[in-house]
Order: sequence, then structure tokens, then C-alpha cells
Amino acid sequence: MTTPLQIITRALQTINQLGEGESPTATQANDGLIYFNDLVQSWNNQNLLINEMTFVTLPLTGAASYTIGTGGTLNTVRPIHISSAFYRDSQNYDYPVQMLTREEFDAIPQKGQASTMAYAMYVAYTYPLITAYVYPVASTGSLILNYAKQLQAAATLTTILALPDGYERALRFALAAEMQPEYGLSNPLVMQMAAQSVALLKRTNHRTRKLNTGAVIRPNVLVGY
Repeated sequence: MTTPLQIITRALQTINQLGEGESPTATQANDGLIYFNDLVQSWNNQNLLINEMTFVTLPLTGAASYTIGTGGTLNTVRPIHISSAFYRDSQNYDYPVQMLTREEFDAIPQKGQASTMAYAMYVAYTYPLITAYVYPVASTGSLILNYAKQLQAAATLTTILALPDGYERALRFALAAEMQPEYGLSNPLVMQMAAQSVALLKRTNHRTRKLNTGAVIRPNVLVGY
């Protein structure tokens, strides 16, 4: 367990802005928290820096589309990217769902076609809420949506952070590299250590993709089910 303040302190020590046993000033600490949260939000856009997959359940009500995010139809943290989904019927049987591109979804002539189950979905990454379009339109069962669990920004300097192995070191050196320009510094060794520690996380989090041989969408035809 650690806190943003501890990581910020070590990062400032790394770029020689603090000596052994010294603490950041209030200004240094608060500026460091901004840099820390900016860094975390940047990492959330890089799948290989996310170590955990999670899922949410979207009950189907017969609507053609659903919003996902804080205050949406599905009120949850807005996913950065939904990687896959499957349909679960009332008997708890699961069926694969094809993730469509915008072009594939546009090619479906009867988007409001009703069915007893959903076979496919298109996700528009609108902001602040994602919009998920379901095809065909189903009023029973649920979609189980899988996505990478975001690293959470810290509300305060003393927020307790539970980080997997390697993340504290990577955050320390990456934060040090981010803050260097603030102090007019550019230390190649710090940049090298930051790149190395981030590369190790990406190597650990790498997931081998399998060839997708699922259903193929054609206009008004669903092949493979």
C-alpha cells in the first residue's frame, strides 16, 4: 500500500528536488497530484498498462440503444473501451455477441428488428456517456460487457493506493519524467528508467489475441448462429 504523496516524494527525490528525509512543500505536493492524476488518466488509454479485466451487466428492456456511464441507463464508471460482450438469456445460457464497426452497423437495414435475443452490438464512444446500440432489439436477457478496469485517479494526496507489483516503481519514474520540464531538467537516465519500468508492465499485461471465427454481419442477415 502507498499514497500519491509517497510516490510524489520519491519522484522529486529522483530528480534531485528533495534530499533524503525532506518533504515536498504544499505547492510541490499539490502540483505533483495534478501530474499524478494526468499520468494515470493517460495510462487508462493504453490497454497494455491496465492489468485487470472486469465486466458489467446490462439488462435489456426492448430499447434500441442504451447509455453507459455515470448517470446513464447503466449507471457505472464509463469504460474507456468495451472489448467484448455476450448475451445471457433468462435460463442463464450464454451466447457470443459480435462487436460491430460503425460501417457494419450502418449496413443493417432494419435496426429496430425485434428478436428474443441480441446477436450483435455497436458501441459509440460518445462523451460523457457511451451509447450502445443492440441488434436485434431484445426485451429479455442481458448483455455482459467486458472491459479493462481503469486505474483510478487519486482524490487526495493521502488516498490509499492498492497497486500490483511493479506499478509503484513505474509511477515513480514516469512521474519523475513528467515533472522534469517543470524544473527545467532533462535527465536521460530518468527517461530510460521510466521507459523501462513501463515496458515491463506492458510485457506482463500483454494478452495474446485469438483468431475470431464468430458470426459475420451482412445486411439483414446474421450468419453463424
